[in-house]
Amino acid sequence: MHKETVTFQIGHLSNFVGAHWWNLQEASFVYEGSGSSGEKAEINHDVTFREGLNLKGEVTYTPRLISVDLSEALHCLKQEGVLYDFETDGDCISWSHEVTLHKEAEKYKKNEFLRDLEREDNPEQDVAEVDESSSKEKMEAELLDSTETESKADELESSVKEDIREKMYSLDDSVHSWCDYLRVHLHPKSLSVVKGYYQTDNVLNLHNLGSDLYNRQSSKLKEELEDKIHFFTEEADNLQGFHMLADIYDGFGGLASSVASDISNEYSKRGCISFCPFYSQRTSQDNSQSLHDLINSVLSVVRLIEAGFTVVPLSLVDNPWNSVHHKHTQLPGLVYKSHLPYHTSAVFAAALDTATLSHRLLESSLPLYHLTDTLSSAGRMVSNLSLTLPLPLESHLSSQSLLHKALNSLLSLSPLHDGNILRSPSVQSVVLRGAEASYESLLQEVVSTWYPSTPSSIMEVRKPCKVTSPFPHIFDSNIDEFGYRSNKPREKRKGVQSVAAMTSLSTTNQSVHMLSHLLERSRKLNRRHLHKHLEAGMEQDDWSDSLNTLEELIGKYDNGDAMETSDSE
Repeated sequence: MHKETVTFQIGHLSNFVGAHWWNLQEASFVYEGSGSSGEKAEINHDVTFREGLNLKGEVTYTPRLISVDLSEALHCLKQEGVLYDFETDGDCISWSHEVTLHKEAEKYKKNEFLRDLEREDNPEQDVAEVDESSSKEKMEAELLDSTETESKADELESSVKEDIREKMYSLDDSVHSWCDYLRVHLHPKSLSVVKGYYQTDNVLNLHNLGSDLYNRQSSKLKEELEDKIHFFTEEADNLQGFHMLADIYDGFGGLASSVASDISNEYSKRGCISFCPFYSQRTSQDNSQSLHDLINSVLSVVRLIEAGFTVVPLSLVDNPWNSVHHKHTQLPGLVYKSHLPYHTSAVFAAALDTATLSHRLLESSLPLYHLTDTLSSAGRMVSNLSLTLPLPLESHLSSQSLLHKALNSLLSLSPLHDGNILRSPSVQSVVLRGAEASYESLLQEVVSTWYPSTPSSIMEVRKPCKVTSPFPHIFDSNIDEFGYRSNKPREKRKGVQSVAAMTSLSTTNQSVHMLSHLLERSRKLNRRHLHKHLEAGMEQDDWSDSLNTLEELIGKYDNGDAMETSDSE
């Protein structure tokens, strides 16, 4: 059984994270007959991907994904994708007189990576157009034997694939949307766009604006999303649950929590987990925007947990609800640019790709619903994700020293944590990947020593995290091509191809710090602060009920263990 999952990406930043995640998964595919030196497949990609046929009878393999974003975010990406042929009304011109067609200049110029990707997808076309400027050579190309042409196409496709994987792209200035580095093709049912809202004008910045998009009568978006949900779930043989990436700090949080509520009603026995990323640096951030972010986050967290979703906030700043961020999470070995979502979302995606391996393996995989039930025991619905990236591989380290150093290097990606390893998790799922030797039994022993009273699930995967292009260049120069720390700098023309990593997905009483901050700040707000949200349809009683729910949630963490953690600090 595949134990399939359906993934939602709702919001612009969530789609940034998701694009990296699908790229990372695709980079770890093991192809039959690829000559990969007998590499054994460990990851069951059928959990998150689906096989299908397009109208030409060609086999496709696409993410089981439903993505929602503003229409302007798609840039060069077609909403229906490119794997399936569609005729649109725009192809037919109903006019009996002379027609003059004017080709509109491309609004969005494709970057170097997308141009290379296009050549990889259409090698025959590239061969035919190599010397199109010369009519003589073009005529000669047309006379080429078809077998020779196909051979050239295969050769070109092979070289382009190699180039794309190993090529050093400089995309920091040319990535403006997640579509600018998305490598995988999407199914026509995957993309949904929100119309009438924009990134800089008429912004979808309030929770209730998003929920209204979905819940109002005759909502076309709700009908569209329900159709897509049924399409992906009904073809699944053994649906284990749902991943949701959601921007909870703006109106997309209202949309996401409304979708989550319907998921809960229809698929109550499935595992549901929501990863909620935050920007490290907003393009425009002031006190009023931070206030909206806070209110939206409170409403979204409450609605998501009421729908039965385990909520995992992700942030590389200490407090994403402040108008000025003072402290960024520093991961040893990384030199990411905090103002670029292209960089920060890559860190989140690497953590997500590693942590979710617990329910994406061919063997010894735990179902997602088992993970979420365990994490949210006693009603503790907010969990934490910690990451070591890259794992500190050093040739001179003993196995035990490596594992101790890896655990000690774990840094929380949750807001308002002290940044150190989680000291007293109630339960945790630890995943180690990319280590040269087998460490699972030793890791179990080390984790038991560190956390003798904590139920821990331990998994080891030999497959490293494949960070080939278009993954950004966020590793410092002393990390070599294969993720080892070196005494000499890596050659500038070489990028890092793979790294080892470790994650801990846990429930811990340190969540009280974040939840208490949200509650305390929210209690101080009055109608003047809430007026835009009230105008958008939020009821005062709903806001009061949300704060009461938040307080009850804190009470489920705030016990003797929490006091012990606080004292230890």
